[in-house]
Amino acid sequence: SFTVRSNGFVRAEMMVWDADTAIDRPIQRSPMFTTPATGTVNTQIYTGGMVFTPGSYYVNVVFDSAAVGSALYRATGGAVFPYVAPGLMSIDSVNFNGGQIRYYYLFDMVIKGACLSTGVPALAYVPGSNAGMDDSTAVCILDTAVDLSSYLGLHDAGGTWSDDDATGALTGSTFDPSATSVGTYHFTYKLSGVGGCAADSATVTVTVVGGGNAGPDSTGMACTTGPNLPLKPYFSGSPGGTYVNLDGATIPSTTLFRLDLGATGPGTYRFLYTLPAGICPADTAMVTITIDPAADAGGNVMDTICDSSTVNLNTLLGANAAMGGTWKDINGTGALSGSIFDVTAVAPGNTYTFRYVVSNTCGMDSAEVSVYVCPIGLGEFTVGGLNIYPNPTSNLLNIENLSNDKSEMEVELFDFSGKLIYRNMYKANDKVILEMNHLPDGVYNVKVKMNGTMSVHRVTKQ
Repeated sequence: SFTVRSNGFVRAEMMVWDADTAIDRPIQRSPMFTTPATGTVNTQIYTGGMVFTPGSYYVNVVFDSAAVGSALYRATGGAVFPYVAPGLMSIDSVNFNGGQIRYYYLFDMVIKGACLSTGVPALAYVPGSNAGMDDSTAVCILDTAVDLSSYLGLHDAGGTWSDDDATGALTGSTFDPSATSVGTYHFTYKLSGVGGCAADSATVTVTVVGGGNAGPDSTGMACTTGPNLPLKPYFSGSPGGTYVNLDGATIPSTTLFRLDLGATGPGTYRFLYTLPAGICPADTAMVTITIDPAADAGGNVMDTICDSSTVNLNTLLGANAAMGGTWKDINGTGALSGSIFDVTAVAPGNTYTFRYVVSNTCGMDSAEVSVYVCPIGLGEFTVGGLNIYPNPTSNLLNIENLSNDKSEMEVELFDFSGKLIYRNMYKANDKVILEMNHLPDGVYNVKVKMNGTMSVHRVTKQ
């Protein structure tokens, strides 16, 4: 306890510091005390049971509130600081804010009791180094940065990592699985000893797992006339995935995974291979197969040109002819540019032959188009064993078979845009008469099919 002298109301507390603590961090403090509101009196204050170990301490009184004019001050008798309890402690009153060296608010300090004894053995536990716990994990070989420290659990920083299996893929605590191969590797975290305690270490075991590689995307070409196409050779990734037929191609056996080219037909078809996710993420590969139809130039054709300066030979090809082929001038007329035949550059009254060639994955095919250029003013003409007259016509068009081939004839009439206007079958000896008076004036194509051959003839309605 201690005694303070006051001349009015004061609310305060006593605080205790040792030599190592700052002003804002007292080691002990008394309960808050108050002094009488009137009179100049001494008040004994009990500290509430402060307990000290032997040593040197500093005390002071910290004010909470006070009445106007009230103060604590040194009593007449006073006390001499430092206050010393021999063999136990030394207590001094100090002014932390500068100014006078000591405050004498406190006097008649009383120690309630002191207990000193001979030394006894004591056991102190000092925290040593903590490298964490051993652990193991599995990672994907596609990963590039695995933080090994995350597997140690609670551990002290400041240690070092060792690459126990000399992978060359460890930087600090970061392991790069992509720089290794599939396998198991060990990495040890080490801390030096502290406080007399031994060094500590923890080992992280990492298993690098492969897989997750569906292989690259790829493409293929095939022909509708080819045999069933095995698709699995196009997939070079790891086994164990699933295949999806994205575009409805015909695959008779999912076990053999062969593409039926003829039943599927021309077009582009995609097949997706997926490896499911595990330690490694899911991966996919796409195979795209383009199926070409058999090369078809459309068959040989005969045509007659009577009233045109140029003609696009592509318009004379059969209906099944594949576009995109090339033309050859068999007679060397010099009148062919691409597919355009300049009729004015050749002599009329002659037949000129051009060869059309197409090629694709399935091979090559060709067809010859023979064009008869009419003499100027020809009203009727005979070509390929057919007599077609009159040309031009304003009403009826006659078609006669003058050849020795007495097969049935299929006659078709098209306008110049290619629209079918008329089709009929005729016996070999029938005389074919087409009524054209109801048709608008213009150029029309007459196609005659007989015994597997076809000829095209151009007529004018006027």
